[in-house]
Formats: sequence, C-alpha cells, structure tokens
Amino acid sequence: MFQLINDILIKFKPYFKREQTWNWFACVVVAFMIRTEHRGITSIISKLGLLPRFYEQVLHFFRSDAYETGEVYHGWISIAQEYIPFEEESGHVILVSDPNKVAKEGKRMPCMPIIRNLKTPISASTRRGTNSA
Repeated sequence: MFQLINDILIKFKPYFKREQTWNWFACVVVAFMIRTEHRGITSIISKLGLLPRFYEQVLHFFRSDAYETGEVYHGWISIAQEYIPFEEESGHVILVSDPNKVAKEGKRMPCMPIIRNLKTPISASTRRGTNSA
C-alpha cells in the first residue's frame, strides 16, 4: 500500500516548479489520509508530528506560486484515471461526493481572539476588563 501511494505521489512531481513544494504536497496528502479531526492546518501539523513552528510553512504551501492549482487538478484526474476509470459526460469527469460532508467555517484561528455572539451588549467597562463580575 505504501509503495502504491509513493508511486502515485511521485507522478505529481512535474506539476511543481520546486522540489520543496512537491515535498510539502506529499506531506499534506499523507496528512489528509491519516488525520481524524478536521481542524485544517492544525490537524495536518499534529498528524505529521511536526513542531508548531512549521505552521507558517504549511500555510505558505497552500498559497505558493510554485504550482498551478488547475494543473495539479488535471494531473490528479489523469493520474487517478490510470487506477480507477472515471465516468464522463460530454467530456467532463463526473465526481461523486458524500452529501453529508459540509464545509464549515473555521471556528478557531491561531493568533486571533475568540469572539462570541453575545445576546447582551458589552459595556465599555467590560471591554476594558474593569468589570468585576
């Protein structure tokens, strides 16, 4: 199984301009396969056993100009078709997804204060931290 995953990931190398970007791609794909919680980059860092200082580097991978998302997508389609035949309609690949999986807004962002929707307005003294309640 590991050899198959390795063989597939190596086929993605031509879609990345830099070796290090492809390395991060391979790490991120493996993390997506093994993670159990869906906390975004935090769960990727956790499952790969990386130090927290790698957070920014993983985040940068997703914004990198060392690859074109469209090219990687088309590469994924062609590589996946080598292993699994896809259905096509009018030249478009049909992908089936699980309708129970719904994208959610991030609930926690590092370095951002937690903001809660309060039913009562916050007084000026509470915002300054002077409320003793």
